[in-house]
Amino acid sequence: MGPIEQVELGNEFYRDADVECEYSEIFPTAADYVTVSQYWTEKIKERFSTEIAFTGADSRDNSGRQDTWNVNLNLSSLTTNIPDAATIHAYKGSEISGGSDCEWIDYTFINSNTSNADKLFESAFDYMNGTSPTTGISNVEWPDLDNQNLWMTEYNLFDRHDIFIHGSWAHALHTAAMTFAMLEHDFVTKVNCHTMVGNAIFSSFFNNTNDGFVFSNDPSNPSNEFCSVQEEIANIPTGNYSVTSLGYAMSEIGQAMRFATERSELVFDAGVNTLPTLGSTPAVKGWIFTDADGNEQIVVLNLSPQEITIDFDSPSGFEAPQQMKVLNLFNPSSPGLERLNRFVYDDDGGIIYYVEIDNSGNAGIGSIANPTFNSYNGNNVIPGFSIVRYTYFDQGINSVTISASENAVCQGRPFYLYANAGPNAVKQLP
Repeated sequence: MGPIEQVELGNEFYRDADVECEYSEIFPTAADYVTVSQYWTEKIKERFSTEIAFTGADSRDNSGRQDTWNVNLNLSSLTTNIPDAATIHAYKGSEISGGSDCEWIDYTFINSNTSNADKLFESAFDYMNGTSPTTGISNVEWPDLDNQNLWMTEYNLFDRHDIFIHGSWAHALHTAAMTFAMLEHDFVTKVNCHTMVGNAIFSSFFNNTNDGFVFSNDPSNPSNEFCSVQEEIANIPTGNYSVTSLGYAMSEIGQAMRFATERSELVFDAGVNTLPTLGSTPAVKGWIFTDADGNEQIVVLNLSPQEITIDFDSPSGFEAPQQMKVLNLFNPSSPGLERLNRFVYDDDGGIIYYVEIDNSGNAGIGSIANPTFNSYNGNNVIPGFSIVRYTYFDQGINSVTISASENAVCQGRPFYLYANAGPNAVKQLP
């Protein structure tokens, strides 16, 4: 095992209590927590070159201790044993007022002036810009926010409004939107979508118990009771460590960010499209990720039902990409918001299955072959409710770059070689 590079000192000590521990008795105030954390910071840094983060909090409207925690940390006043960052566990509700029996996010909402789908996706950006009515990040809690490093060591949708969203494509797009919102702020320096393996409430991969849609016995169950509508999917066996709806969306962002050294927001030419909006927030967002060799990947997130066309030949645009991959769950035959109700699973066989709920609340099962990167074929359409990743090999198009996962080969440690080939470096044999 290599050296520990980052340490988060504690978990959610701003809470009044946890299952086994009365946090408020151990740390009556945030200042008491800082005193102990400074001691550990000094001792750890005496021996290791490790980044250390103190526990921060997102604000909530139901906990005075949590709401005042960050101000009372007063990190900007510290002169010795200063942490490198503060951590945030960012869980965002949908901001949708719920009905009974865990209603679905479905296409009936599109008939209103502001659909619930719009509210859901807009809430992901509200969290980071301080306009969320219930929880979020703002200068009120962090007086020196622009000079602060925040690690989002947990984040995800965490809805308690009796709207059945967790595990769906709507959930996947919402948390992808949260990731995009974090990219807009330089004070966010590390992110970790919680959690990797479990069930469809939070996870990118199902566990190995084949019951990834059973929420009733989970302490994080989004509803107070077992939803009758969930019975439509609860008995479907999910494959061992297969990918969830959330996992498919987050994978595209993760693949684009891997090895990237720079990021910049994609600027759309207003003359090409009239972009849809989520209130005051654009419903179409894109980010460009560039590695040390100048190779670029672009991820575009379309949070509207409207198809968007990107003109790669425009003066402000890019040359045509070499490859593209589109995830929109997956070319649905019916228009509208139905695709947001699709719950993805697979059975280890390389086929993606999904459950779709019809107008009567009944479930049907469809399937599609596993989507892969394809050569760019001139199709510039970004489908509604989709995430699309493009790759550009702007440098080294005639060469193959080999990189290693470690600086040395050590017994008992994995060692990988990565080959990054330009599009003209490999020719298909007849």
